[in-house]
Amino acid sequence: MDKKIIARNFSRYANLYDNYCQVQNQAGVDLLSRVKNKRFKNILELGCGTGNFTSFLVEKFPEANIKALDFSKEMLNVARNKVKNENVDFILADAEEIVFKDKFDLITSNASVQWFDDLDAALNKYKGMLARKGAVLFSIFGPGTYEELSYVLKPLAGNENISAANFTSLSKIKRIFKNSFKSFNHEKKIYQDEFISLKGLLKNIKYTGVRGAGLQSNICFTANILKKLEQAYIKRYSKIIATFEVFFCEASL
Repeated sequence: MDKKIIARNFSRYANLYDNYCQVQNQAGVDLLSRVKNKRFKNILELGCGTGNFTSFLVEKFPEANIKALDFSKEMLNVARNKVKNENVDFILADAEEIVFKDKFDLITSNASVQWFDDLDAALNKYKGMLARKGAVLFSIFGPGTYEELSYVLKPLAGNENISAANFTSLSKIKRIFKNSFKSFNHEKKIYQDEFISLKGLLKNIKYTGVRGAGLQSNICFTANILKKLEQAYIKRYSKIIATFEVFFCEASL
């Protein structure tokens, strides 16, 4: 993963992100539904993007103080205009690098930590920023995301995977969490979205930043190549669908 490229891709289309992030928003709703009868005073949100999940946090925990981080200045600008709440502090920062002296009741992230270079090291760091009885609550995309696209691109890309295929597996995530926390619960959920064309799917990937650093090979997606890929897609799957594999992870000290 090249974070500079990933940050650039998110920043470039920050103003369009909210038009294409239905799956990410649904994952955020489903993530917070896992919090039962808890009240948090201090929350750290990692990878807040355009502030949609931040809005969910404000609604569910209206009295909490929230620090919301993102490494894209443009995404943060959208978030600040959207979430105008005195209890929310938006901060431009790489969530893997920043350290707070504050103690948080909840450290959370929706559809973001799949971009981390070292999730294990990050979780160990966050553990030190948790208050007593504090919790971490993440949703993270898994390597099954865009498995259909990965399949039809294989003849062109060869051994090169799309970024999503390199996301951390659930078995590794379980090992990482169990190394750092006494209590750990997880759940896998599959979302699917349908598109009228392959071009529509690629546009969704482009504007939500989920392409990551993209394919490194210089494949030129001409109209002819796109037509052949779409035909292969429909032959294999009957329609243009996209799978989103999401892991929900909750842990406490």
